[in-house]
Amino acid sequence: MITLIIFLGILALIALFLVNVFNRFATLRNLVKDAWSNIDVALKEGTTLYQI
Repeated sequence: MITLIIFLGILALIALFLVNVFNRFATLRNLVKDAWSNIDVALKEGTTLYQI
């Protein structure tokens, strides 16, 4: 019985670790998308400033 509890505890820790890693990657993915979006906005603003 105690072995089962220890095994389930280890599985729960592994699951929490994997969820944490996934959330970290999702956060980084959103930061990269936001950075590229800011670059696009800056480039578009630059082209409107210098139109002839």
